[in-house]
Amino acid sequence: MTQFRPTVTLAFCIASFLIPTAQASLVATYTFNNTLAAEQTGVAALTAVDPLGTSGFQTATVFGNLQTTYHFNGAATPPADQGGLDFNTTGLITSNDYSVEMVVELTGSAGWRRLLDSSDRQSDDGLYIDPSDDLDSYPNGGSGSPFSANTFFDIFVTVDPSNTVTGYFSGVQQFSETSTSLDVATNTLGFFLDNVVGGGQGEWSSGNIALIKVFNTALTPSEVAAETADPFQGTAPEPGSWILLLGGVAGVAIRKARG
Repeated sequence: MTQFRPTVTLAFCIASFLIPTAQASLVATYTFNNTLAAEQTGVAALTAVDPLGTSGFQTATVFGNLQTTYHFNGAATPPADQGGLDFNTTGLITSNDYSVEMVVELTGSAGWRRLLDSSDRQSDDGLYIDPSDDLDSYPNGGSGSPFSANTFFDIFVTVDPSNTVTGYFSGVQQFSETSTSLDVATNTLGFFLDNVVGGGQGEWSSGNIALIKVFNTALTPSEVAAETADPFQGTAPEPGSWILLLGGVAGVAIRKARG
């Protein structure tokens, strides 16, 4: 009987698990495993905007799996009391050619709720969930989507140099329109934070974010479909997952060696 080599096989399984899916345009990944740091070396951590000191990490069930998320909290008004995150785009993306994926739940169930801002909170333009629970690229509009509060969804937006903004909800395209509303103005993308000047202030919701990915180009529909089919592909597992992985692989190795 051929003898199983547990050491070689264990190393092979671990190495295979570590090899990420080839995503040449992926420049930043945040999985919120008790940190706002990026998985990529040399990429800045997200900056927490937490004026009331009530945001932080917590455990939530995301697509059937228990994992750590970042809970952003605050108050809708005044806008200065809203909680969210800032992403420094310097050297990572251009102003009008990028994509963002987020796995997020919002706890607010009514009104306009901002997801993404590219104007450093100086404009009402941006990506929202609107009062009809549509994914909406304001001021251009959006399309019907089955969004509901207190549920995690995969939301994707692409911005390309032809001034086309395309939004996807759980892998399904919701809109594609000519717009410059998400062109990056000041090397900052703001997540969940509404404008502090002009009209339409206070359009905000608390919530939980489980994943953010930023790409340095506008992904194609097929690329978006591949990402949303498995949004956590290529990300590092949480410590608990490593224990389960190593335990499971070691168990298989022992059983085979004994056989």
